[in-house]
Amino acid sequence: RPKNNRQPAFRRANPEGGFISPLQALTSHLPATYRICNPGFKYETSRNPRRVLTKPSKGVKNDGYDNEDSDYILYVNDILGSEEAGHKNRYLILDVLGQGTFGQVVKCQNLKTQEVVAVKVIKNRTAYFNQSMMEVSVLDLLNTKLDKNDDHHLLRLKDTFIHRQHLCLVFELLSVNLYELIK
Repeated sequence: RPKNNRQPAFRRANPEGGFISPLQALTSHLPATYRICNPGFKYETSRNPRRVLTKPSKGVKNDGYDNEDSDYILYVNDILGSEEAGHKNRYLILDVLGQGTFGQVVKCQNLKTQEVVAVKVIKNRTAYFNQSMMEVSVLDLLNTKLDKNDDHHLLRLKDTFIHRQHLCLVFELLSVNLYELIK
């Protein structure tokens, strides 16, 4: 006759009152399993290796934040945002979308609204900064004055900020880039 509520052999209880299978113990509960074996074990997510999105990835300029091409060295799970007190939006880097002459574009999540956006990180060069500020002016004029109701479905510039001496432009995330669309 079967017995109810009996703990299976070699399984430990979870906080909800159920049991953790060996598979769970060695995957999603691995840090806890290590702590049982070695009480001195400590797991910190900050020590996880970070996937670098920028090539070359060696920091040689701007206190080691930029590579030899003046690109900001981007990593998955890094945070982009202004150092200014008034700027509230911060963006979690998810993946790279592309790169070009002026910089790199990364897929990010706005940590305040949870919205997924595209962030263009401009190279740390004066000429690129000035040209990109012109792009900001044109997009701002288009978005706020000429097509404020989005009747013509123009690209929406959502935010701009400076991150470690790099101008960053935040756009709505679209499905394909212009180059792919034209091909």
